[in-house]
Amino acid sequence: MPGKRLVAIKNFDEELYRLIKTCAALENRAIASVIEEAVRSWLASRRDYDEILAWVRLEREYQKNLDALRRLGERRRGYALVCNGEVVEVFDEYLDAVSEVAPEEK
Repeated sequence: MPGKRLVAIKNFDEELYRLIKTCAALENRAIASVIEEAVRSWLASRRDYDEILAWVRLEREYQKNLDALRRLGERRRGYALVCNGEVVEVFDEYLDAVSEVAPEEK
């Protein structure tokens, strides 16, 4: 199940909220699920949706890698190779780290 977040919407139209609340109740659904459905539909209608989705996924992976690097902390100095939210290895020399990522073809 994806993470959930409490969201407050300022200046939301009261009549529209009543309509959503009533429709959700008639369908035995939570208001959040109705709003999520509407937002997903709106996002999917954007012509650059795939690009936006790719950026969001990239940001999520970046954050996982950054968190892994932070967990490593100051315990180890050097050049860390981080992938998929895990520290793969820490190198003393920059060129050693680079050659691990992109070994020279022979």
